[in-house]
Order: sequence, then C-alpha cells, then structure tokens
Amino acid sequence: MLKNLKLIENYKLKTENYFLLYNISMIKVGLIVISTLGLMGFVAVVVLAILFLAKKLFKVKMFDRIASFLRPNAYGYAFFLALIASMASLFLSEVLLFQPCILCWYQRIATYPQVLLLYVALIRKEKILTPYLIVMNIVGGLVSLYHYSLHILPRTLVPILPCSTQLGGVPCDKGYKLYFGFMSFPLMAWSVFALIIFLLIMSQPKSAVRKSSRRKGVIRDSEESEK
Repeated sequence: MLKNLKLIENYKLKTENYFLLYNISMIKVGLIVISTLGLMGFVAVVVLAILFLAKKLFKVKMFDRIASFLRPNAYGYAFFLALIASMASLFLSEVLLFQPCILCWYQRIATYPQVLLLYVALIRKEKILTPYLIVMNIVGGLVSLYHYSLHILPRTLVPILPCSTQLGGVPCDKGYKLYFGFMSFPLMAWSVFALIIFLLIMSQPKSAVRKSSRRKGVIRDSEESEK
C-alpha cells in the first residue's frame, strides 16, 4: 500500500511538473510570437514612412508601387490585422492571464469592433466605412502613443487620461516588459492602428481621389469668380 501511494504521489508530481513546464513554454512561445509580430508591424510602419518621404523629396516610386499592390485587397489586409490584434490581446488576457489596464481597454474598444465592421464591408464589397474606421484608428493610435509614453518617459508626466486601479484594476505605467529593448504592447497596438490607417487610405481608388481633388478645384474657381 505504501509503495502504491508513493507511486501515485510521484505520478502526480510528474504530471504537475509537466503541466507547469508546458504552461511556461506556452507563455514564452506566445510572447515571442506576439512580440515578433509587433516588431514586424513597427518596422513596416517605419519603412512606409521612409518611402513616403522619399517619394515627396526625391520622387522615388517604390511607395506608389506598394500602394498599387495593396490597394485591391486593402480591406482584407486591414481585417486580417484587426483580427490578429484582437486575438493577441485576448490570448494575453484570457490564456496568459495578463490583466489589462484601463488604457488597454480603450485600445481594445477601438480594435474589436473593426473586426466585425471590416468583415461585413468585405462581404458586401463596400468601402463607405473608410472615414469612420480611420477616425477609430486615429483615436486608438493616440491612446496607444500616450500609453507607451507612460512606459518610457519619467513618472512626472502629467496624467491626461484616467487610469484607476480601483475594482481590481492594474497600473498603466507598471509591470510592462520592453521587448527588443524599446517595444511594449501599446507600441505594438500603435503599429497596428497606423498600418490599418495606411491600408484604409490606400483602399480608395485613384480615380476617386482625382475626382475629389477636381471638385475642390472647381469649387475654389467658382468661389474666386464670384468674388
């Protein structure tokens, strides 16, 4: 009997250690995947910004080539980014049990509805939601930048947005690891917002942009003639 009890206890210890190691490895793999995707998104934003400046200053056409390549499926790429960002945030909070702060929830509020909205827009093949989605991403991006500033700037920064720790909340400026030496979760979220804004702008056909610019020119000419 004693031998059997010892065998059972040893088996329980081994299984507990196995599940503990499994959970630790899953956490490490999950964080590596999320941080790598966030770094890729940030690099993409930086590259696009450099190419845009090169287009304006040196008339380099690489930015236009990338825009032309992405334009036909821009809404699909934006939906994919919003879906990945939503799944990553849910993985952090529901699987890894990282409790989100209030600023994290503000960013989630700007992200989660876009999955449904972009999916419906893809099915209906409509792009009338573009200006509203751009506003949502601008607001989410500003919150992300402010949240990121709390991680890298001194604590003397005057709080602009509330971050209450009541009702089990967590601080917005503590407990965050910097991946690759500079990147935290808010900066990853900002990269997603910035890329979605770029894709939404690129989703508009060139003909529509030209027509709108022509209309503005006609209106200006008519106003000047009336004066």
